[in-house]
Order: sequence, then C-alpha cells, then structure tokens
Amino acid sequence: MQRDSFLFRLFFSLFLSFVFSSIMEVDSLDGLNTQSDIITKIQAIKRIRNEVVGSKSRKKSYLEQGAPDKFFQLLLEEEDPDLLNQVITTLLSFANYSNNGSLQETSNVQSARIFDKITKLIQSDLGDKLTENVLRLFRVLTPPQSNLGTSLNEELQRFDLFDVLISQMRKQYMVPVVADIVYELAKNGESRQKIHNLPEFTSMISSHLITSSIEICQTSVLKVLYILTQEKSDFVNSIAEQTEALDAIIRVARFSDAASRLMASKCIANLFRHNVIPDSHEHYIRWIIAVLVKLIESKESPLDQQATEALGVLVAESSMAQRAAFDLDAPSSLAKMLMHKVDHIDIDVDGDDSCQLIETIITSLAALTSQNKSSREKLIQSLALPIIIQHMDSRETKLRTAAFKCISSLSRSNLHDKTTLIESSISKPVIRALQDPNQSLAAIAIGILSNLVIDFGEILAKDRPTLDKVVNLTSSSNKVLRYNAVCCIKNALFQAKTQDKSLVMKAFTYDRFLKVLEDSDNEIQVQALLIMRSLLHGSPEDIQTVIDAVGSAELIKLIDTKLEQSNANVLTQAMYVLCNLASGSDDHKQLVIDQGILEKVISFTAKRDTSLKVASIHCIRNLIWPNESN
Repeated sequence: MQRDSFLFRLFFSLFLSFVFSSIMEVDSLDGLNTQSDIITKIQAIKRIRNEVVGSKSRKKSYLEQGAPDKFFQLLLEEEDPDLLNQVITTLLSFANYSNNGSLQETSNVQSARIFDKITKLIQSDLGDKLTENVLRLFRVLTPPQSNLGTSLNEELQRFDLFDVLISQMRKQYMVPVVADIVYELAKNGESRQKIHNLPEFTSMISSHLITSSIEICQTSVLKVLYILTQEKSDFVNSIAEQTEALDAIIRVARFSDAASRLMASKCIANLFRHNVIPDSHEHYIRWIIAVLVKLIESKESPLDQQATEALGVLVAESSMAQRAAFDLDAPSSLAKMLMHKVDHIDIDVDGDDSCQLIETIITSLAALTSQNKSSREKLIQSLALPIIIQHMDSRETKLRTAAFKCISSLSRSNLHDKTTLIESSISKPVIRALQDPNQSLAAIAIGILSNLVIDFGEILAKDRPTLDKVVNLTSSSNKVLRYNAVCCIKNALFQAKTQDKSLVMKAFTYDRFLKVLEDSDNEIQVQALLIMRSLLHGSPEDIQTVIDAVGSAELIKLIDTKLEQSNANVLTQAMYVLCNLASGSDDHKQLVIDQGILEKVISFTAKRDTSLKVASIHCIRNLIWPNESN
C-alpha cells in the first residue's frame, strides 16, 4: 500500500514538474515578443539560457518550439547592446549543445539577413565583449564544409574586417575563434590574397607559434598557416625566413597531440613543396616523415588518411624526401595500410569516403615510388601490387587514375621488376586505357607502355593492334598524348633489331613520321629526331632502308632544316642524326659531304653549347673513320 502511494506521489510530482516546465517555457518565449520591453526580454532570455545550459531535454524542447528563430529575429530587429549581447550569448548556448556545433539546421531565418546584421555589428564600436561574441557567433554560422564564409565575403569586402580580426587575435583566448574565421575566409581566393599582403598578420601568426604555450591556440594558428601556405607567395617566404617559427612548428609536430602533430606536418609539407625551407633545415623533413609514418601506423581514422595525403605531398617532387621515406619504411607502412583498408571496407557499400581513402593511399604510394628505385622494388614485391592493379579497372575515375599513376611510377623499374609487372597482367588495362575518353588517363597509360617497351620493344613491334592505337595517338590534338605516343615509338625502336624496326615503321609509315618531325612543339620534334637516330643506327643496310624510304636529297634537306633552328635540343639531336648517317658506308659518308652540309657541321665545333659541340665532333669523326671495306 505504501509502495503504491509512493509511486503515485512520484508520478504526480513528475507530472506537475512537466506541466510547470512547459508553462515556464511558454512564458519565457512569450517574453521575447516584440511588444515586451527590453528588461522583460533580457529577463526572459536569461531564464531560457539558464534552463538550456546543462539540460539537453530543455534545449530540445526549446528547439522544437522554434526558439532559435525567435532569437535570430531579435538579433535582426534590436539595437540595444545589452540585449544583443544576451541574444548572441544564448544562441551560442544552443550551438554548444547541438549535434554539429551549428545553428544552421535549427533555424529557418535567412542567412543573408543575419550576415548583414553581423557585418554591421562587427563594424560598430559596441565594446570588446559584444565584438567577441559576434565573432563567436560568426564562427558558429560558418561550420566546416559550408559555403557561408564564401557568401559572406562580398559583404566583408566593403570594410576592413581584417583590422578587427588582427585586433582580436592579440587576445590569446580569442585566437581559436579568430583563426577559425580566417580559415573559412581564406577558402576564398580574394580574401586569401588580401591576408597574404598583411605583414601584421604574418607577424601575428609567427608570434603565436613562438610564444603560445596553449595547444588549442597553436593548433588553430597552424590550421590557418596550412591553408595560407598552399600557394607560393611572399607570405610563404616570410614564414620560412623565420627560424624561430619553423622551430616552433617542428616542436608541435614532434611533441604535441596527434591532431596538432598532423597539422604541423602538413604546414611543413607545404613549405617544403614550395622549396623555401633552408638546406640547413633538411633534417626537419626526416623528422616530419617519421611523424607522418607513425600517424599512418596508428590506424586512427581520419588522422591516418590525412597523414597519408600529407606524406604524398611532402615527397612528391623530392628524391631526398623519398629516400628518407624509404629509410623509415614508409612504403611498407602504406602497403600494409592499403591491404588492411581493402580487407575492411567495401567501396560499393561504403561509398565515396572509402573510395577516397583508397585513392589517397595509392596516390601517396605513387609519389613515394616516383624517383626511388628501392621503394619501387619493395612495392612490386609486396602483396599490395595486385590491389593496385585491380583498381586500374575501377569504375571510379579518380581511383582508377590513382592506380594508373602508381603503376606509371613502378614502370620505371629495372628489367626484373618490369618483368614482374608484365607477368602481373598490367598490359590489358593499360592497352584498354589507350582509347579511354579521359585523355589524362590515356596519356598516363601510354606513358606506362612507353616505359615498358624500352626493355620489351619487340612485344609492341609484334602486337599490331596495340601498335596501331599508339600510332593513331601521334596525331592527337592533345599535346601530352601526342608526346607520349611519339616517345613510346622512340623507345620501341631503341636498339631494336632490323626486323622489329621494319614492323614498327610498317604501322607508323614514313609519311606519318615525316609529319611528326614537323610538329609545332619542339619537344615532340626532339623525340621524332631520336626515332630517326634509332632508324639510322646499326648496319649500313638499316641506313639505306631509311634513305630509300625518304630519299637521299630529302633526308639531307630535312637535317639541314633542323640545323637552322634556334632550339638547342633540336639542333643537337639533328646533329646526332647526321652523325649516325655518317657512320654508314662510304656512299653514305659521301652523301653527307656532297650535299654541302659539312661546312655547317664544322662551324658547330666552335659553338658554346657543349652538347652540340660534342655531337658535331662525333659527326666529323664518323666521316673520317674507315669502314670495314676500307
């Protein structure tokens, strides 16, 4: 009986509490009506904020009743500083307890009007406290991945917001707030350029990096530094020249929490990519690579993925960094990461995020192996190779491109490792990609084929369908495709047997070849002249085959025309073509002499260009060198 009585009293008290709370919520919201005086509104706002703080259920109830809309309406309509300060503080309380820290999903008030009011408040001299809170609200209204910062930029260009931000950034406790705002604004190119041109901002960034002992301040500043150093600028040079600032970034990278270490490493990666880190600080790069490898091995998502991306950026164009990465076993770490991720995700089920993760890993592996022989050997011998080859047929364009880039790096390997690649069945996806509508992918594919045929030219010579595809690309309107196709034929002919030369030229034809020799691009002309060198290399019979196909007078005229060009590389290769022609029989030597080109050859021996001088001397040597019959 007593138990029933207790339960009844408990239920009744809870019921009364619920009814009372609902009445209080209604009364508090009623106090926000436009007819209420300022004191009544302030009291109602304080009551709501006190109820919301620490109570998710109350907050949810107020959200369901549209409280944020009422507060935004007050923000738009009121001008009293005290009331505005209470309104903004309460909006921030709602934001702090929302799922994503944003009020965007809880309000229907048009953002343009709110931004207009925020702009006016920031410009107004309403005191530091209100300015601080307005900036905090601005940060809440510009969450990551939003376009609100960009949409606000046009409004902010009407006055010098950055003076306000620099002033507020002098206060250490405001650094995280201001840094987040600057980060969002810096996504816009115009604002980023304006920040680059502010010496006060550069000194402020350096000062906080060097003097701040609060991790959240350092991490916030590094976040801004990262986005501002993605492009080469005077700002980048200024930061790199400050040794103390660089030392501070390295300290964060080595001794802070994982997120801070990652952000510091990404900043150093950007600076290194712009070639502004002094040679005396190259040991920094080894430290940063070690940090990134540890983050990759931690398997802590999403830090491992971001560390993988940063490592790829850091080593992409530096043989020194790639060598250091190999010494720290980065290729093995990434290969293991790739195998682990593939085993635990399904791209068809998990969607874009998992696809992007695999793409990031493979792209970084491509960077690690682009200039380092040892890394290529390790990756080719790993179990990750079949996974990369498998993704050469991916339906996702970016993932497929990443796989092709990685195989492109690996195709620069030695004969043994190239044999492994061919035995791993990379040929089929590469040949299919030659006719891919994505010309960038087709260019990579023919680049891979070009690397392989240096050692396996006879395979291409005897594969007429594939050879025809390559030949067709020599007349492509895309310069990269055209260049790679000509290189591929050049590599197939390098030190080729007479029979293989005949097979290649049967598909290529001399008519098409002569057109390529007149290409508007000098680099392609150079590759075409290298083809001519290979055709004229070997026995006198090989040389005579070219003369018969082109004509003796036409061949000398072609060479003579190239020797009139101003491009040094074209001149040098044309001289080597003549040099090979002069290495043939007495008739071939006499052909060079009789056509009146000899005086030009002799004149080149006095040129300053060493390569051209050496080529002309070789040509003269071949002309006076006796052949086997004499």
